[in-house]
Amino acid sequence: MNELKERRYLRAREVAERLGIGITSIYRLIQSGNFITPLKFGRSTRFDIEAVDAWAADQAQNASN
Repeated sequence: MNELKERRYLRAREVAERLGIGITSIYRLIQSGNFITPLKFGRSTRFDIEAVDAWAADQAQNASN
């Protein structure tokens, strides 16, 4: 039987701290289409931690090429 993997979601401030950039930069990246689409839970905006980490890894790989 497969176990469901627990997902973790971050607030914009937590994403900014994780990536070392400002919150405004997060929203600018979203507006320009260069960042993951956030999820809405009611009025709350959240980011899937796995998607954030995958995006960061992709950016690091692109920077090294």
